[in-house]
Amino acid sequence: MRVTTVFFSALIALALPSTVLASAPTGAGDWDAAPFPDRCLTVEDFDGPGETQLVLALELDGSSSLMLTNAGWSSVADQQYPSLAVLVNGNVYDGAGGVGVEVLGRKGFAMNMPAEFLNDVAAGRALDVYLGDQVVDSLSLTGSADGVSALRRCIVGVRREHEAAERERRRFEGLPRDPFAPKHTGN
Repeated sequence: MRVTTVFFSALIALALPSTVLASAPTGAGDWDAAPFPDRCLTVEDFDGPGETQLVLALELDGSSSLMLTNAGWSSVADQQYPSLAVLVNGNVYDGAGGVGVEVLGRKGFAMNMPAEFLNDVAAGRALDVYLGDQVVDSLSLTGSADGVSALRRCIVGVRREHEAAERERRRFEGLPRDPFAPKHTGN
């Protein structure tokens, strides 16, 4: 499942001290943002029972994902939670639900999101999470517009790096790796 591989990078980001993420040039307000080879992540911590951590990922292809973890939750890694739903800016995102994750002893879930999800996060006042009819968490999105903006600036930089690497690869694609290597003939 793609959501698991997407958040492998998120696990790395969460292992980094928050001061490292905060010092990244893509920071915005209280929201921390960081570039990775194929995506950008923004991380926000929320007070409350278990201290929830929200990680938003923006992929090179424009898709997004979210991961929520909390020290007090008991979700099971890799278990499907089809009744999970996220409500933000009046829109419900449920898709196929979420998949359980565990990061540094914190448990939670991850979900793939459509492209418009980040627009709703930027414009929304709260992000509410439901497991069936039960409210799992309600998070304030104060400052989220700046966080999403930083995420989008970050992905532009990652795309530029990919484009530069591709130009460099094409620059040398006609040259042999070793023009002095003995030529093998089919004798």
